[in-house]
Amino acid sequence: MNQDAEEELEMLAGILDEALDGTDHFGFEHLRTHETFPPFVPPNWSAQDIIQPPQPESYLGAVKPLKWFDRLIPGAKARYDRAVVSAAESYQEALKVYSQKEAARKQQLEESQASYEAAKLEFDEKKRKQNEQVDEFEGAYKKGDEEAIVAYNTAALQHTTYPPSFPQNFRVGYSWSSVGGRIKTSQLGSD
Repeated sequence: MNQDAEEELEMLAGILDEALDGTDHFGFEHLRTHETFPPFVPPNWSAQDIIQPPQPESYLGAVKPLKWFDRLIPGAKARYDRAVVSAAESYQEALKVYSQKEAARKQQLEESQASYEAAKLEFDEKKRKQNEQVDEFEGAYKKGDEEAIVAYNTAALQHTTYPPSFPQNFRVGYSWSSVGGRIKTSQLGSD
């Protein structure tokens, strides 16, 4: 037999043992969920969505104050008072519109946060359940449960990378004797 063929046979002979030896290429940690839920990102509001509250000075300051001479003109004081009242009403209306827009924006933010929290809660619950199932699976494996041992070793074999010439259909069996457990694998042929 030539050198290349011997090396290929040695490599092929060790593939299954390597897949089942329990090293770090596959383990129960690979079955656990380690993902974290992304942080909350508030809605992306444009600059026109975020408005500043109206300032009373910008409304009342537009009314020219009466000068001493203007007070001598009949009706000037009444016009001035009407202008001040109109400016104050305009300010109150602008403040009302601002308050409504700000309340709607806050409502949208609260809804977005509530939706995020619900999705995060669902994600965390699924993660907890999956990791709990892996813990139970690992416990069954360590206690010698035949189904758990076969399922774990099947997953380890499926996780292994094989050369193209290596049969990739296999059957896993497990038997326990007083000497200890024994994993049996058999190749069924290539895909």
